[in-house]
Amino acid sequence: MNRATNITNTVRYYEILNAHHLDTFNNFPGFNALFVPLHHYYFAALDVMYNHLTNGTPLPPSQVVPTTRAG
Repeated sequence: MNRATNITNTVRYYEILNAHHLDTFNNFPGFNALFVPLHHYYFAALDVMYNHLTNGTPLPPSQVVPTTRAG
């Protein structure tokens, strides 16, 4: 969608399936079978951005990231 309005736009959108920002809830029964911790993907995204800013590495395109639930 962002490419349709401005081809020079560098905005990216990454959707992590089955994840949420309240990772502590995953310790409760039932949550860990439904969701994965977002924490891992957060640090991976920071690494990608750091490489982009320091080395000029291109950012990956917007995408949906599949995950595997524990349950």
